Parts: sequence; C-alpha cells; structure tokens
Amino acid sequence: MMVTAIAMLFAFAVVLGYSRKQARVSIRRQVKQKLPPSKGGQLGFKHRLYVYASSLTWLMARLCGFVPSGWLRGFLYRHVFCARLSPAARVSIGCELICPWNIVLGAHSLIGIENKIDGRGGVVIGSNVNMSHQVSIWTMQHDVNDADFASVVGTVVIEDYVWLGNKVTVLPGVTVAKGCVVAAGAVVTKDTEEFGIYAGIPAKRVGERSRDLRYSIEFSPIF
Repeated sequence: MMVTAIAMLFAFAVVLGYSRKQARVSIRRQVKQKLPPSKGGQLGFKHRLYVYASSLTWLMARLCGFVPSGWLRGFLYRHVFCARLSPAARVSIGCELICPWNIVLGAHSLIGIENKIDGRGGVVIGSNVNMSHQVSIWTMQHDVNDADFASVVGTVVIEDYVWLGNKVTVLPGVTVAKGCVVAAGAVVTKDTEEFGIYAGIPAKRVGERSRDLRYSIEFSPIF
C-alpha cells in the first residue's frame, strides 16, 4: 500500500512538473525539441527521462478523460495539465486532450464525448462553441512528399458560436470562422467564412446561417 502511494505521488510530481515546464515553452520550441542519442545509436539518459516524462504525462491526461466527474476533470486539466479552460467551459467524459497546456477553451463552450483534441501545434477554441461526439482536431501531420516524412504543424482556431457535428475532423492550420456549422462526418481542410454551413469531404459551403445568435451553452455534465 505504501509503495503504491509513493509511486502515485512520484507519477503526479512528474506529470505536474512536465506540464508546467511545457506550458512555459513556446509551441514551436516544443515541436522542435529533440535530444540527441548517445554514442552507438542508443538513447541518452536525458532523452530517456524526457520520453518517460512525456509518455507518463500523455497516459495520465488520457486517464483524466475518464474521471467520472465533470467538475473534477476540469480542475485536473486546469491545475495539473495547465490547460487554459474557462471556468464556464466543459469537457465531456472520454475525451483525449493531447498536450493540454497548448489548448485554450472559452466560456460556455462544450467539448463532446470522445473528442480528440491535438494540442501539439496549439488549439484556440472560442466561446459558446458546441463540439458534438467524436470530433477530431489535429494540429500536426506529415508531409507525404518529404523524403524524411517531415512533420507539418499548424495552429487550429475555432471561433465563437461554431457548431461541429458528430465525427467532424479539422486539419492543421485551419480556422473555423465565427458562427459556422460543420455537418456530421465532414473534413475541414481550409479556412471557412463566417456564418457558413459546411458539409462533405473536403468540407464545402452549402448554406448560410443566421447571424442573430444570442444563446449561451449552459450544459454541465455531471459525469
């Protein structure tokens, strides 16, 4: 029992220290951050520590998504993983927040069940944003034509009053403009225009939304 408690305290300390350190480092530096291997192609000690800390932090953040309390999940994301979540924002159960310290979530916004938010390149979500079940936001991908399969990074911005339907995917570098609705299953590959309704793969404008929006999302999941 004592050994388990010590191990949990150690893991908590590692995660808290790593998250706070990364929160102070710019996104570009995080992406480029590499430690050289030691002689013989083996990973050096510092590199091993870095890999351990980052992997443990990912695991703990993943487990945080299954904490059966909306209030407690928000508290952990804010104060342990350094995510910049408004006190009036909500993260539903089963979500995966990658690099939470690079994620901003505005007031009265809701991240739906089993969303995957990739914060490696930075994600900024405005106010009164409704993200339905199983939405995926990606900020990093590979250049398929690069000889070294290089990573491509781009910050994603979701502006106020956006509604992303079930299983929508937003790709790196995209801004979903204010008031947009993206239909279920769509893949957003380029910036959108304000108050547009988008659908398809890739997503294309198929309609216009009313600009008279005054609602406030007040839903607060117990679990």
